[in-house]
This record gives sequence, C-alpha cells and structure tokens, in this order.
Amino acid sequence: MPPKKDIKDGEERESRDTTSYISFADVEKSMTSFSGDDSYPISTWFEEFEDTALLMSWTEVEKLIYAKRLLSGTAKLFLRSLGGVKDYKKLKQELEDEFGSKLNSAAIHKKLSSRKMKKDETYQQYFLHMKECALHGNIEDAALMEYVIDGIQDSESNKSILYGASNLKEFRKKLDIYKSIKEKTQTRPSVSTPFAKNNKIKRCFNCGDLDHQAPTCTKGIKCFRCNEFGHKGTQCNNKGKKTLNIQKTDSKIKTAKEDKELETPYKKIKINDVEITALIDTGSDVNLIKLSEVEKFMTEKVIYDKEKSIHLTGIAGKELNTKGLLKVKVLIDDYYADLEFHVVQDYAIPVSVILGNPILKDFEINFTRDGIFLEKISYLTLLAEEKNTICDEHYPENKEIADKVTKLIKEYKTNAKKKESNVEMKIILTEEDPIYQSPRRLSPLEMKVVDEQIKEWLDQKIIRPSKSDFASPVVLAKKKDGTYRLCIDYRKLNKRIVKDRFPLPLIEDQIDRLKGAKVFTTLDLKNGFMHVNVHEESRKFTAFVTPQGQYEFMKMPFGLCTAPSVFQRYVNHVFQDLISDGTVLAYLDDLILPSESEEEGLEKLVKVFQRAEEYGLLFNWKKCHFMKREIEYLGYIIRNNELRPSKEKISAVSRFKTPHNIKSLQSFLGLSGYFRKFIKNYSIIAKPLTNLLKKNVEFNFEEECEMAFNELKRILCSSPVLRIYDPDLTTELHTDASAEGYGAVLLQKSPTDNQMHPVYYMSKKTTPAERKYHSYYLEILAIVEAVKKFRVYLLGIRFKIVTDCSALTKTLQKKDLPPRVARWALLLEEYNYEIEHRSGSRLKHADALSRNPVCLILTEAAARLKRAQDDDPHISLLKKMLEREPYQDYIMERGILCKEKDGTRLIVVPKKMQNEIIRKKHDYGHFGVRKTEELVSREYYVENLKEKIRKVIDNCVECILTEQKKGKKEGFLHPLDKGDVPLSTYHIDHLGPLTSTNKNYKYIFTVVDGFTKFTWIYPTKSLSTDETLDKLRVQQQTFGSPQRIISDRNAAFTSKDFQDYCEQEGITHYTITTGQPRGNGQVERIHQIIISVISKLSADDPTKWYKQVSKVQRCLNSTWQRSIGMTPFELLFGTKMKDENEKIMKLIEEEEVKNYNKQRNELRLKAKESIQKMQEENVKNYNRRRKKATEYKVDDLVAIKRTQFTQGSKLYPKYLGPYAVTAKKHHERYAVRKVGECEGPINTTTSADLMKPWVDEDVDEYSSESDE
Repeated sequence: MPPKKDIKDGEERESRDTTSYISFADVEKSMTSFSGDDSYPISTWFEEFEDTALLMSWTEVEKLIYAKRLLSGTAKLFLRSLGGVKDYKKLKQELEDEFGSKLNSAAIHKKLSSRKMKKDETYQQYFLHMKECALHGNIEDAALMEYVIDGIQDSESNKSILYGASNLKEFRKKLDIYKSIKEKTQTRPSVSTPFAKNNKIKRCFNCGDLDHQAPTCTKGIKCFRCNEFGHKGTQCNNKGKKTLNIQKTDSKIKTAKEDKELETPYKKIKINDVEITALIDTGSDVNLIKLSEVEKFMTEKVIYDKEKSIHLTGIAGKELNTKGLLKVKVLIDDYYADLEFHVVQDYAIPVSVILGNPILKDFEINFTRDGIFLEKISYLTLLAEEKNTICDEHYPENKEIADKVTKLIKEYKTNAKKKESNVEMKIILTEEDPIYQSPRRLSPLEMKVVDEQIKEWLDQKIIRPSKSDFASPVVLAKKKDGTYRLCIDYRKLNKRIVKDRFPLPLIEDQIDRLKGAKVFTTLDLKNGFMHVNVHEESRKFTAFVTPQGQYEFMKMPFGLCTAPSVFQRYVNHVFQDLISDGTVLAYLDDLILPSESEEEGLEKLVKVFQRAEEYGLLFNWKKCHFMKREIEYLGYIIRNNELRPSKEKISAVSRFKTPHNIKSLQSFLGLSGYFRKFIKNYSIIAKPLTNLLKKNVEFNFEEECEMAFNELKRILCSSPVLRIYDPDLTTELHTDASAEGYGAVLLQKSPTDNQMHPVYYMSKKTTPAERKYHSYYLEILAIVEAVKKFRVYLLGIRFKIVTDCSALTKTLQKKDLPPRVARWALLLEEYNYEIEHRSGSRLKHADALSRNPVCLILTEAAARLKRAQDDDPHISLLKKMLEREPYQDYIMERGILCKEKDGTRLIVVPKKMQNEIIRKKHDYGHFGVRKTEELVSREYYVENLKEKIRKVIDNCVECILTEQKKGKKEGFLHPLDKGDVPLSTYHIDHLGPLTSTNKNYKYIFTVVDGFTKFTWIYPTKSLSTDETLDKLRVQQQTFGSPQRIISDRNAAFTSKDFQDYCEQEGITHYTITTGQPRGNGQVERIHQIIISVISKLSADDPTKWYKQVSKVQRCLNSTWQRSIGMTPFELLFGTKMKDENEKIMKLIEEEEVKNYNKQRNELRLKAKESIQKMQEENVKNYNRRRKKATEYKVDDLVAIKRTQFTQGSKLYPKYLGPYAVTAKKHHERYAVRKVGECEGPINTTTSADLMKPWVDEDVDEYSSESDE
C-alpha cells in the first residue's frame, strides 16, 4: 500500500491539474475591475481578487499579471506612472497607499442612513444592497442592522421584532419572520391605517406615547442625562459609567416617515470658521471627533494633547483607545463654548462630531417641531482659562492657604444665580420731549459687527426690540486688540438726566475701616453694569437705533451719567450685611476684605464668594489679590496697621530724570515754578539751576545743581505743597501731552490759603502707536488717561478739566466723532465736569510731566524681573555686595538692581531676559541697531548692548519676512539661446483682467517668437487651458508647432492637458521660476507696450478694446526692433510690411520674390548677430549692478520672496517661510519645500536673489511667553 504522503501529494497534483485547464479569460468576466474613480475600497477589491487567486492556485507572477489586467481608469494611469512594477506585493502596497485613503466612512454612514427600502424591492434585495454598501467601509454589524431597520418604512412597534440580534445571521432570521408577518397582514381587508395619505401619527414628543401630544403630557420635562422625567439635565445628580455610545439612544428622536415634522438630532457647528455637522447624543458621556477632522482647523489657538488618551467602551461592548484630547472654542447656534473632544479613529463614529452629555453643562437643548435649538445656560460665563491666568504674585505666600484659595476659585460658579436685586436704574429727565437721532451710516464691516453684537445682546436678554420715541445713535469704538466695541452715544440724553445723588463711599471712611487689619484681599468685579435691571418705565429712554432697527436696554448700559451711582447702590444692596459687619468694603467695582489673619481672610472670602454666586457676579481674576500683607487701595499703601500715600502719587516727580540739556531743565523749572508760592525761598534753592539758563553759560550740571534739583523734588512731594485729597474741596485736573508722553496734576483748593495745591501727580510714556497721533488726539488721550487714573477721586463730584487744547470743547459737542475720539468721549460721560482752556504757558507743571514721562515697572513684570535677577549669578553677587556697602554706581530700588548712568537710573537686565527686553524695544517699529540701542539705553543697562541688538535683529522673523535684502542684488543674467531660425521658440503669457467687453473678452493671450520678435495677440474670455490650446492650434494651422515654449507657472500652462498637448506635438515646455518675470522677459516687455497702446486707442469706449487688437499686433510687427536691427515682419517674411497707402509696383514685387531666399538667409544671419550683440550688452549692464549669488545647500532653511499679491495685501510680509532647500538647479535656482504651517505654497522653485537665510530665534527662560 502506498504511503499516505504519496496519496496527499497526488491529490494536490490532481487539484493543480484541474485548475490549470481554467484560463484567466474563463474567470475574468466574474471578477471586478478596479478604477479608483468610485467609492469601491481597494482593500475589498484585493480580498476578492486574492480569494479567486487562492481558488485558482495562481503563482505570485500570475497574480501580478492578472491584477494589472484588471486595473482601469485612474488606477491604470497610476500604474503607468510607477514605471515597471515586477513584484505583486509591491504592486499591492503601492495601490493601497495611493487609493486606501479614498475610503470615506462618513460618506458610507451617510449613504446607509439615507437609504430607504423601495416599494418594488424585496426584503432580501434591500438587505443585500445595504450589506454590499457596508462592505465599502469598516461598518460594524450592529450599526448596519440599525440602518436596515431605520430604512424600513413601518411603525416602531411593528419593527420591534427586528431588534435584539447579536449578529447578521440571527438578524436575517428575524427579517424573514418580520417578512412573513407583513405578508399575512397585507392579505387582510384594507382598513384605515396611520400611513394612509393625509393621516399623520399623533405622538407625544416628550414621552413617545401615541395617545396624546407634548403640550398635554403629564409626565413633565425629561432629563437627557438619565432619561427620567421631572427634572432637567442640569439638575440631574445621576452619573453613569464612562461609555462611548454612538448609537441612537432614543429612536423617537429620529425623523420617522409617519411624522415628517420631527427633525434628526444633527446640528451645524463651527470650529475655527470650519463648518461641521455634529450629532447631538446626550447618551454619550464624552464629546467625540474624528481624527481626520482635526487637521482641518488646527491653529496655535487649538490645543491638541495626543498624550491624553483614555479607554472607552463602545457599541455592543466594543472597546477602543482614543487618540488624544482636543480643546477648542466651538460656535453653536451663535453661542461660543470651550469644549473638550476625545479624538477617535474615523471608523469609530458614524459622523464627524458627536456632542455628548458634557454640553449640558453649558447649554440647554430644546427639541421642537422646528428643529433642535441650543441655548446657553447663562450669558455670564466665566472662561476656565481666565482663572488660570492669575499671576503667582497675587496668591497668598502660605502654600496651604494658596491651595485653598485656588480651590475656591476653581469651584466658583457663574451659572448658579438664584437671587435678583430689587435695585433698578430709574431715569428721570428734566424735559420729557423725545430725543430722536437718526442712525449713522455704517460700512459693511461695521454693520456686521453691530449685527453680531445686537444678536448676542438679544440672546442674552440684555436688550429687546423697541418702539420708543427716544433714539440715540450707535458708535463703534476700536479696542487695543483691533476688535470693535459697540457703544451708544448718550451725550444728548445725559444733558437732560437728573443725576442720581446716591453717595459714593468717602475714601477717608474706607481707609479708617481698614485700621487694625493685617491681611487683605482685593477683588475686582467684572461687567458690573450688566447685572442691574433698567426700570420698565425707563427702558424707553435707553433706546438706540441702527440701520437695521431700534432696540432698548433691559440691563443697565455703559455711557449713562447716572450708571456709577446706581451701580454703587446695587453693590451695597448685594453685600449689605457683609458691609455692615466689616466682612467687605465696596467702592464701585473694587471690593476689599480686611482681616486679622489669613485664616480669617479665607473665611471672609468664602462668604463673599457665596454671596457673589447667588447674584451671578463675575470677577476679573487678573486684578484680584489674595491674603496680602501690603496692598494699595484708593491711593494709599496699607501695611502693618500703617497708612502712607501711594508712591504713585509722587512717582511722576520723584523719578523725574536729571536734566541733561537746557530744554529738559526748563521743563523741570516749569513744574516747580508753578508751585513756587508754596515753596519757601524758592528762588534761592533754584538759583544753581536758573543760572544755567543765562546766556553764554555752559551747561554743566554739577553737584550744586544736583542738590538743588533733588531738594525741589523733595519739597514738591511733601507738605505744604502736596495735600491730602478731600472730596468737599474744589477740584481741578490739569493735563498736557507731547509725543514723548502725557502728564496730569490733580489739584484742590485749600481752605486755609485759598490756593490750588497738588494732590496727585501722573506721568506716562506714549506707546509707539500713540507717538504717531496728532497733537489734538494726544491732548484728549491725556485727559482720558488722567480721568481713569484718578477715577476714585473724580466719580461723584463736580470738577474742572484744564487743558491747552482749545478745540476740545467744540469737538465733544459734535454730532459725528472719529471712532477713536468717540470711545474716549463716551468714557467721560460717567463724570460731572466742565472744560476750561488755558494757554500752554500757564500749564508748565503738566507740560513738564508730559515731556519727562517716568518708566514705571508693573507689579507682575517687576516680580518676574526680580526672580530673573536673583537667578543671575553676577547680579545676585552684586546685590549681596550692596547689602554690605555701596559699590560703584549700582543701587537697589524695591529689590531690583539698578545702575546710575549720566544721571539716569537704569534697570540692570539679567542675561536670561536681555533678548526679551531688546526684542520688545525693537518690535516697537522693527528699528535698526542704532534706534533700538537708543530705546533700550533709556531705561535699561545691558553689557555689550550693540552686539546683542544686532543678534536679535538678525533673528527677528518679521524683519526676515518683511525687509528687502540689502546691498547689490544676487545672481547674474543668463540669457537664453534664441537659435538661428524663426518659429522655434515661443514666449507665451496672459495679460489682464481688462475691462469686460460685450463679447465677454477679459484677457489677452500673447505669443512672441523668440528669434524674430514677431507677436500674435488673441483676445480671450478666460485663463482656461482649453481656450489657450485653441489659440495655439489656430497658430499651428499657419505656422506649425515650435520646438519649445517658455511660460510662467500660470494654471493654464501647468495643467495636465497643456502638458499632454506639448507631448503630442513634440514641444519642450519650460516654466520660469516663480517671482522672476525676467525669465520670460520677451513677452513681459511686449505686454507693457500692449496695455499702453490699447488703453489709448480705446479711451473713448474701453469696452471695445478688443477691436484694437489687430491694429496693435500690426503696429508691433512693423516697428523696428533694436535687438534684431529691423522689423519682426521683415525678419520673418523677408520683406517689409506693406502700408495701406503704399502702392507697390508689380515689377518690384516680383523682384523681391526672386531674391527672397537669398535675402532671407542674409537677414537671419544679420539678426542672429544683432541678438548676440544685444545679449552681451544686456549681460554686461545687468551684471554691473549684481553680485555673486549666495549658495545654499540641501536642507538649508530659507525665506523666499512673496511673488503673489492680492488686493489689500501690500502690508503683508514681503517674504514667506521657513522653507527647506530640497534640490539645487541651474543658474542659482532652487527647489524648496515648506516647513511647518507658514503661509505659501508647499513646493515651489525660486532663485537665490529671491531667498534669504532663515535663522531660528530663542525664547528667554524668563520671557513673558515662557511664563504663559
């Protein structure tokens, strides 16, 4: 008996022999070809192909051959582009890489969702069609079964038998049972059914029952968190297991055929202006987004943490790991919300985005017959990230207390408003006659801003539509960040309003109540006015108009003169008992909590937060300070039960820089001289200074002058010159401004000597933008900044503003104000003031402060600077030395090391902050080394400053991208060889767009023969490839095809059709480097002539320019050309062009024909010599102004010049980058590829003269960027 092994081998041979009789042609018809042009997935195609290959026992070579034969369309074209693929595995890999990404699961889900069973379709056919569709993507069985059920048009009760299948086989059995039931019921006598025409099912949308509708439902509101009745999702305490639920949680939500009025729970949302369709699925415990969607809107504002992956349980118990956490701002129904999304693979969910249960924290979802609407729970939303921006210096020093404060802040709720104050704004007018002003004209951009703000206010119930007889116009005020704030111009209304006499707290009383306290917390209320209701009868007075309609305020608006007093009344009411027992003191939006210890301070903070939560108040966390031992409050420094005036009151004088020339000395003497009546022996003290003003006296600020200068500053900052503020005294505010800065002095009339004494000095430097303001704007800005600075002193009292700007009073009374002035004017409406003009000679005290602004370091910046100095080994050593004894010209000021230089006190900058300081000064206007050095050395001391500035400027990305390259331009001229025969080289290009004609011509297509300069001009309707090729074919009929074509990289010339045309005609196509028009200079020069001549010929009717084209072409070709020494027509045809008026005798014409061949060759030789001579001359002249090009290596980072400019892009950076060099080409040309997410094309070619090196810049360890 033969061995078993031999029998098996025989069977295998027999099997192989049987299949060998079946050829590929026999099975080809039963196999599907693959084109790559439809949604059929490559993976499915390969599965089917390999199943057949296994059945037919094909070898690897046979599989390669047969697979290639089954490719068609795009797939076949792709195979050709690969060249010779000689391995089946490689072919499979290449095809999967190219066409695998074409799989779009979302499209398949959408197709399955919309697919309904047809009337003439059997259940088996319908099921198999759905199954086939699902095979095109990674669709789970459970999802497919639900799509099949949804597509069957029947009631849910009838279809209930189809639910509960665990796999497709079991589902198919259930479908057969359902089919038999339906067949039996259809044989019964016809009765009226819910599906009969004009009969709709009446179903309760709330509970799903059929016996009633939602308005009469007795079960109450339904919670979308736990699906129970009787409470909202926001009040639900039930929390389920973290489960990814992507199936529909309630089939009643879906649109049913029997009730077409109900909408599917999908919602259009926007992320970074990208519109996406989201599924509202509150059964999902998390928000989900597809991985492929994330790439569409990634910017630096979007936070995508790929490390934060979690484990989720999905449909039918399937588990998966997420691909990270995405934090992004989302726009839903015109509301913005900061949401977190867990990123999942595309196959995991059927839609791009699922909005799950977390949105219930921010929104209430309203399901109505008109659709699904989301409404924000409260408009007073506190962004979570704002709480995290509190500076460390604002927290308590005790870590345990600091942690408790942090917890309180994080747990503070802004949507827990439970109480409403009975304080309302009542407006009483001196005259009841209506004030109605017409709406002002707005630009489309301004109109958009106004419409958006109106919509937001309407949604937040801040305003409502109005029919009032009163109407004030709107004003758009530009904020510092470039956005706009909508304000109402209530100036006319304010003149009639009877002032609310509710008193503001006396500053002295507030200060007295702080005595004995050692620990202080200060809180700053945010958006305070919007908490106060406007009385129903007063709302008509607040009405305002826009071009779109009229509205009135329900909440107290900004800009009404009584608003501060009303708000103080509101704050007092909210914190009434806490104010009475000393827990909190309130001065407008400033709250202070005095306490004996940090523990007591924490208890008081809890009480205040609880009360604030009840009324839904917001805090400006950046301005809050917690449990501090020293605070500045209402112009005083309070520490250890001691009270002293704030240094800011006198800093403008105490830090006045030592005069360094006559002008600065006159400025200081103007300040001190204004108050000389209060300074005993003023002339004697100031004599060393006044002596320097005499003629023929050299300015030498010696020790005697320094002593006099310091003594006058000391006297100006102390009594009897400087007085304590008293709200009952006559008050004046004197202001002045210059390009260097603006200054102000707050003065009050003393009852003892009846003279005006200074109370507070202010001095501030102008920003680079403010320095460019007209002096008129600067004067108004000085007033506004001073009023804001002295707000606590000026609110609630009558005061006088004294300025040397004579036009100010008339300006503020104008109907239409410039936007910048409008914003300032509206800010002043809160105050009760009059304006007085005085000449500049009578305001020398304010003028001195404006021309000598002091550099004040902000608290947060000072803390950061101090930390950096302490960490700098050299500076920390100097600080220790100064603790023992003086050292050179170094001094300590408020814990910060400074250096005296030329009478100026400069801050010593630690190494780790030097780049940031230099960079900020340089960024004022991106100045050069000299100007930046001047700006830095005014306030800071940095060793080897010039060298470090040069390094920072070399690393400045903005300068790299915007500045032109200095010195001679790079690269020499490389002229093209024109050959020695006509019609071998064409230069082509488009000109336009031009004025549209009645034949819709907008462009000109130009063809120039490189050798003869002969030009053809064709009017065209578009820049399309088809029209371009049509003109070339017209050209071809008469002159044939050229050997080569030179063009730019216009889309018409780089398209596949154009390349195919060149390939068919045997034409070599050259494209010039982007941004180098000289590469196609022949046609560029012709275009300059064409546009000039055509515009003149068609001046009477520009729409008929196309009729002049033939004349221009004739003119160009009959004009003598310097480069060839004759006309293009003469060189091409060997004869001169005949003029219309020229009569040429027949004999001469015959003679010319006889001599044509000989003359033609002589002319061409002559033309070639002329062209060569001209090119040599051009090269010589061109290269004289150039230098050798910089050579770049592969992988070098560069910036490339912007060559494409659109309307309004003149201020865009001149360079783009960074780009990496990928290849070096001829004549200093390079191929480059974009690195990162910068602006510009991904791949392009450029030349050395359009490139510059890219240098990365470092960020200092202690820079503000690193702090954030």
